[in-house]
Amino acid sequence: MKFIASSLTILFFLALPIPAKGNDSWTFSPVKVSNETCQDAIDGVKSYLVKNKYFIPWKWEGGTVYPSVKLNDSNIREYYFDYPQERQSNLIFKLSGDFDKLYQGFLSSPQLMSDLAARIMGACPQIGLIDYNHWWEGGVPVGYFPDGTARTFIYTDFDSEFVRTTTNTTKFKWGYYFSP
Repeated sequence: MKFIASSLTILFFLALPIPAKGNDSWTFSPVKVSNETCQDAIDGVKSYLVKNKYFIPWKWEGGTVYPSVKLNDSNIREYYFDYPQERQSNLIFKLSGDFDKLYQGFLSSPQLMSDLAARIMGACPQIGLIDYNHWWEGGVPVGYFPDGTARTFIYTDFDSEFVRTTTNTTKFKWGYYFSP
């Protein structure tokens, strides 16, 4: 019952529109070139997430959800315009664990998300976007910017100035996102 009540509360807040404004600011972290290998940086962030119970198998009435990490080389081109051309890979963390802890902890900490993303981006020069996705729904992207920073993206809606829609596609300005 606690899970259902918590889920309904979170779904209510997620449904509220939060349009981006031109004066919104990003949370950012400097991306420093690292001596770590790309895989070591990813594994280090994954270990941090496991240790803090954001990346653990989670049992609920529908079964067990397992966390995962996936590299995608088409999401950036498919969903964004004006992205950093030299960094076209997207690393996706499918987080799992306690619903409240994920939303009230990790996914509510843009500084922590950008710090961890900066670590990976410093060791992985091909990665331009890191998505921290909740297993049930929603998530937060963190992108690489030409000034050498990793920034949490700002939520926008489809009717904003940060969206380009053609007959076949909808693309977002780099730095903005929509998550249902």
